[in-house]
Amino acid sequence: MTSPKKFDEEYFERGITSGRSLYEDHHWMPERSLCEAHWFAKAFDITRGDLVLDFGCAKGFFVHALRLLGYIAYGYDISTYAIEHCVPSVRGFVMDSFSFIPKCDFGLCKDVLEHCEDAEDLRFTLDRIKKSADEWLIIVPLARAGKYVIPEYEQDVTHVIRYDAEKWITAIKDVGFTIDHATTRWQGIKDHWQQRETLDGNLFVRCSCE
Repeated sequence: MTSPKKFDEEYFERGITSGRSLYEDHHWMPERSLCEAHWFAKAFDITRGDLVLDFGCAKGFFVHALRLLGYIAYGYDISTYAIEHCVPSVRGFVMDSFSFIPKCDFGLCKDVLEHCEDAEDLRFTLDRIKKSADEWLIIVPLARAGKYVIPEYEQDVTHVIRYDAEKWITAIKDVGFTIDHATTRWQGIKDHWQQRETLDGNLFVRCSCE
């Protein structure tokens, strides 16, 4: 199991300085989070009565953005530090335990699965994801020859899983997901990486439970 102690104050606030992560003063950026929330809701045709889960929500920025847009959203993260320092408006809606999070209609799992300790931990996490919502957008970094396609991803020392697209899709299908669509480009989400026209370094997998 991935240890929550890895994702502490230093990881989120001084990650670049300390050489532990790509985070530095991790803070709310409305132009990014609101854009991601809009395009996610549009792609899945989410209505005001649907429940959305951000699995790996960190400080709850995506949850905050969805709620600003009028949707019902919750978040889960392994990091107690991140949950304790969440956006104040989502306190009580983001948690480091599943105890009070309802089964949701839609879910986002972004920049999470690469942190799993090994293949067994990855399978455990995917199974938990599958039980938490009916339809998902799972976003993972792509690797080639044991290195991430986007070199910056190597700077996070908690990044472990380095799969190509075929291996990621196999891992997701093996826990019982149906793959609806897989692509390296998704409008409105992770646009700052997609601006490199020749660099397809992320995989976006839209999937549903069987």
